[in-house]
Amino acid sequence: MKRKLVSTSRIISVGWLDGILEIEMKDGSLYRFFDVSYREYQTFINSKSPRYALTFLENDFLYEKI
Repeated sequence: MKRKLVSTSRIISVGWLDGILEIEMKDGSLYRFFDVSYREYQTFINSKSPRYALTFLENDFLYEKI
């Protein structure tokens, strides 16, 4: 999956493909969120507070740490 670089204190890159959202953290960990719509991905990418948006994802979507 191709990911876009982002500029936050915790996140390096974010990618989306076929309902799967991947978030690469600065500590090297990678999270994969399932059943995320493209619209929700766009909302996350354009969020003024990615940390808050990440909390929303963690609370509302099934995910795994890779």
